[in-house]
Amino acid sequence: MVQDSTSNGLLPNSPLMDENFHEARQRYRQPKLCRDTTLTPLQQAVRKNFYARALATPLRKCRLTGVIMPRFFLLDFIAIANPATGIPWYMPRSLTSKVSLSANINQQKDFPQEISSTSTSLSKKNQKATLLAKDGCEDTDTLIDYDLNLTKVPEKYTQSESSTPRIGGGTYLLRSYHAIDSICNKSNKASKGVISQHFLTQNIRNHPSALETFQKTCFRSDMAKFVLTLKRRRVNEALILVTSKFRGYITKFNPTKSLKTSQVTAILLLGPPPTAECEGQVISEKEFRTYMQKSPVDVPIFDLRVLLGDEMLQRLRNSDPKRWNSEVLTIKNKNYSQPLLTRLWELEGYLTPLLS
Repeated sequence: MVQDSTSNGLLPNSPLMDENFHEARQRYRQPKLCRDTTLTPLQQAVRKNFYARALATPLRKCRLTGVIMPRFFLLDFIAIANPATGIPWYMPRSLTSKVSLSANINQQKDFPQEISSTSTSLSKKNQKATLLAKDGCEDTDTLIDYDLNLTKVPEKYTQSESSTPRIGGGTYLLRSYHAIDSICNKSNKASKGVISQHFLTQNIRNHPSALETFQKTCFRSDMAKFVLTLKRRRVNEALILVTSKFRGYITKFNPTKSLKTSQVTAILLLGPPPTAECEGQVISEKEFRTYMQKSPVDVPIFDLRVLLGDEMLQRLRNSDPKRWNSEVLTIKNKNYSQPLLTRLWELEGYLTPLLS
C-alpha cells in the first residue's frame, strides 16, 4: 500500500475550499476605494499657487540649449503637414490646438453632466467659426480657443476632435523669444529655419522613414514672432473673457485698500489711455514695484504695455472702455485667477531676455 504523505493520513485542503486562497484571489479583483478628496491646508495652498503647479510639471530637456527644466517652461513642437504645401514643419502644438475641452470653474463631481454642457457650447462655437470662415474671416481660432478654466476634464470623458495629424517626431524648446529666434539667425537659409543637429535624436536615426521625414521638416522663419502673437492673443482673450463673463475678478487699484487685503493676487499696469494728455506722468513698472514694497505680501506685477503691445492693448481697451480705461487694475484671488495668472506669467517669461 502507498502510505499517505501527511503524518495523520489526511489530504491537504483543496484550494477551492481554502479561505486564504479565495481572499488572496479576490483581493486584486475588487474595485479600488475612492480617493480621499479632503485636502490638507498645505495641499490647498499649493493648488492655488500657480508657481508651485508650474514647478510640479515633469522635467524635459530643451534640444536647443540642453537645459533640463519643468515642462511648463518649455514649448512642445511637433512636426505636422503644412496645410498649404503639405511639407512637414514644426509647430507649437500646445498653442495651435483649436479645441480643448475644459470643465466649468466651479468644480463639479458629476463629470458626464459637465461634459454635456461643455460639448454643447463647443459645438456652437465650432458652427459659428465655420460660418465666419465661409464669409472670409481669417482668425477663427479666436472664437474657439478661449475657454480656459481651472480644472480639465479627464481624458475618458473627452471627445475626439478632428485635428491635423502629426507626421513626425516632437521636440521641446525653451519658452523664450530670444532662444527660438536664435534658430533662424544661426541658419544659413532662413526659409528652412532649422538646424538638424538640434533635433536629430538616436531614435530618429534608427528609423529610416522617420529620418526621411525629419530631413524634409522645416521651421518657420518668423516662429518667434508667431509664438508671441499666439500668446498675446490668448492672454487678450482670457482678459476679455474674465471681464465679460464673471464679476469681481478685475477691479480698479485702490492705494488705501488694495495693499492691505489678501484678495489681491496680481496687479495689471495699462498706463494712461491714448486720449489722455498727461503723458509726462506715465508710471513705469520699476517705479510701481518700488511703491509696492509697502505691501506685506509679494504681489506679481504685469505690465500689459510690454506684454500685449500697443495693438493688442488697444483691442483690449476697445472691448470694454469703461473697465479698461484705468491705468492700474488688480486681479482678485478667485477660481479663474490661477489659469489667468498662468497665461500672464508664460507671456512674461517668454519675453524675458536670456542671461548670458
